[in-house]
Amino acid sequence: MQVPYAKATAQLVSELPAIIAIAGNEALLVEELLDSLRKALPAHGVDERVPFAVEGRFDWEGFVQEGNAMSLFGSRRCYELRIPSGKPGDKGSKAISAFCERAEPEGDLLVLILPKLDKRQLQSKWAKATDASGWIINCPEINLDAFPAWLKQRFASRGLRLQAGAMDLLVTCLEGNLLAAGQEVDKLRALSSDGGVTIEMIRSSLSDQARYTVFELVDMSCSGELARALRILKGLQREGVEPVVVVWSLAREIRAMASVAGQIAAGSTPSNAYRQNGVWSSREAIVSSAIRRIGADGCYNLLRQVGKLDQLVKGQRQGDIWLELEKLIVVLNGVAIG
Repeated sequence: MQVPYAKATAQLVSELPAIIAIAGNEALLVEELLDSLRKALPAHGVDERVPFAVEGRFDWEGFVQEGNAMSLFGSRRCYELRIPSGKPGDKGSKAISAFCERAEPEGDLLVLILPKLDKRQLQSKWAKATDASGWIINCPEINLDAFPAWLKQRFASRGLRLQAGAMDLLVTCLEGNLLAAGQEVDKLRALSSDGGVTIEMIRSSLSDQARYTVFELVDMSCSGELARALRILKGLQREGVEPVVVVWSLAREIRAMASVAGQIAAGSTPSNAYRQNGVWSSREAIVSSAIRRIGADGCYNLLRQVGKLDQLVKGQRQGDIWLELEKLIVVLNGVAIG
């Protein structure tokens, strides 16, 4: 069944179906819901997590064999299956449907992590099997109009009170970026001793983090400011920022760039392509310059590179994640790596 995003966290406490699909384009909402799920697992007797990422020629047979194998300690397992494309293909559809057919109430759990599912995808065989055997949770997309209300609720949930005019300042500075907004709210919570948040606190906070925010890293990388982007990346590493946040932010931007480039090549007007891919008018020039610099093929190559970074973050590939992020940013700036 389809479970509303707003009710999902509470329902996880009392119920855990055999299969859950978490779908959405807002990385912050997807990851926070996934964190809530992980925290609920022990109470339901699930002690082992097994992550997979569907990239390139994914070994679906190996995945099925892993699911059929007995756990070493006889515990329930949670298989996390990330599908960045949202399309598991024929083999994946059969594997997911087969899991749903053999699922047991106290058996292993399968979690699908995907982009937002459209009506056509929801009518696919695997989605219908998931809907019949478990939950499909569509995380909402927070557009610019809804962003102020979302941000206000975020502050309220943290027990914070904003000075008059503070919300307008934040909305203007954050421009609908949920990842940046989530980080800012948590930072202001740490800075506030009594729950009050003033305009001066916000200005100071934004100024302090201006050099090293993930949000600025994305903009500098897309603007061709290579030296500055690399300095920001080093700053994020020194500050202990989780690399998964950096990967998600860059991946989201690169996916949008690739989609925009593809639609324009197919005859769409740039304005329509930007609007359909959630590119703010204030950022059109930045995205446009990046696409001109690396081209549509370059965008698709970057998508493949991002897939490898995602595997690194999840421990499915060996390597230095910060070094690979540096290489990604270099290529995003149009510099070839030999």
